[in-house]
Amino acid sequence: MINFGNAALIAEAMHLAARQGLDPRILPTALAGGFADSGLLRHIGLMMATGTVSGNTLMTMKDMEIALELGCASGISKSWQQLRMA
Repeated sequence: MINFGNAALIAEAMHLAARQGLDPRILPTALAGGFADSGLLRHIGLMMATGTVSGNTLMTMKDMEIALELGCASGISKSWQQLRMA
């Protein structure tokens, strides 16, 4: 679930770069060594930038459902509970 969230943010950064006229393929190299660098960025960054990422989100959705159920059972605020997908 954590990696899925990070992957979503990497995808947003790639999209933002492309919308600003930058080549998103250079982001992993440009961010290397800084606080935004990560193993996940190095692993899937170029694949995202070139549109070659494949897979599915079924496992992630299962993990998110478990986390939301645990949150509800633990009394997490209603705003968190509202993230649950119907």
